[in-house]
Amino acid sequence: MESNLLQEALNENTNAERLRELARSGDESVLKAVATHPNTPPDILLDLFYYFPTHVLNNPILEFLILENPNFFAELYEANNKVFSYEDIPLFFIQWAINQPDEYIRLAVASSENIPEFILELLAKDKSTEIRRLIALNPKIPNHILDKLSIDKDIYVRGNIAYNPNTKEQTLKLLSQDISYEVRGVVAESSITPDYILELLTKDKSFYVREKVVRNYNTPIYLLEELAKDKEIDIRVALAVDTSVPNHILEKFATDENDYLRRMLAINTGISEHILEILSQDKCSQVRARVADNSKTPDHILEKLATDKDDSVRIMLAGNSNTPKHVLEKLAKDKHYEVRARVANNPNFTI
Repeated sequence: MESNLLQEALNENTNAERLRELARSGDESVLKAVATHPNTPPDILLDLFYYFPTHVLNNPILEFLILENPNFFAELYEANNKVFSYEDIPLFFIQWAINQPDEYIRLAVASSENIPEFILELLAKDKSTEIRRLIALNPKIPNHILDKLSIDKDIYVRGNIAYNPNTKEQTLKLLSQDISYEVRGVVAESSITPDYILELLTKDKSFYVREKVVRNYNTPIYLLEELAKDKEIDIRVALAVDTSVPNHILEKFATDENDYLRRMLAINTGISEHILEILSQDKCSQVRARVADNSKTPDHILEKLATDKDDSVRIMLAGNSNTPKHVLEKLAKDKHYEVRARVANNPNFTI
C-alpha cells in the first residue's frame, strides 16, 4: 500500500487535491515526495517545510510561487525558523535571508554552522552589531575574518572572538592588550587562552581582568599563587571561595588580617579540615558562624562550636543539616530562642 502511495506522490501527473490527501500520510518517503512535487499546494508546502525544508526548497515550483506571492520565502521562514541549522540549504534561500531587513532572519543565518564562508564574510560586515557578535562566535568562521573582527568598534564583537575556538594565539595576544578592560576580561576567562597570556593578564591594571584570571579553570597554580598576593581584596576573595583552588594557597588566608576574607573562606566547601580548625577558633564570630554552617565541617569541630559563647555561631550550627544528632539535642536546650527554633526545623533532629 505504501509503495502505491509513493508512486502516486512521485507521479508528475498527480493533481493538487490528491497530493493534499497524500500529505496526510505518515510515511516519510511519501511526504518527502509530496514536498518536492510541483503540483503540491502552497499551504501544504508551508506545513511540510517544518519537517522537510530542503525538499520544499528544491521544489521546482518555488520560482513561480515567488512571482505569485513575493512574501512566500518569509512565510516559509516563519513556518520553520530553525531552517538554517539544516545542511544543504540551497544558496538562493540563504542569500534571500541575509538581504532581509528583519535582523532576526539574518541572526539565524549568522548562528548557523552550515553556511558558506563567503556568506559569513558578508555578515561580518553587517551594520548590526548583534549580527557581527554572533559571527565572531561562529566556530566555522575562518581566521582571516576573525582577524578583521578583532578591530571591530564594538567591544562585544572583539570580546566574543576570545571565545571562538578558531582564534589564533596572535589574535588573543592582541585582544589581551585591548583598550577595553571588558575585552581583556573575556580573554582572561577564555578556555583557549594560553598560559603566557594569562600570566600577562595577572598584572593587568584592572582588578576586573585579574579576577577573571582567577575564575579561569585553566589558570595554572603558579599564577594563582601570585594572585593570592594581590593587593585587591576582591581578587583574594575570588580565590577564597573557589573550591578548585589548592589548599596550600587558601591556608594563608585563614590568618589574614581581613575579617571579610576569612569569612568568605569559611564558606568554601573545598577547604581542608586543618583550615576549618583554624577558622573555628577565629576571633571574629562571623567567621566561626560560617564554619558552623559549612557542610564539610567535621563533627569534632561542630561539637566544639556548640559551646561557642556567641549566639550567631550556635544559630548557624543549629541550622546545619550535617550537625550530629547528639549536638542538636544539646542545642535544643539552648538559652537562645532562635537556636532552639533552628534545631526544631533541622531534618536531623527528631523528638
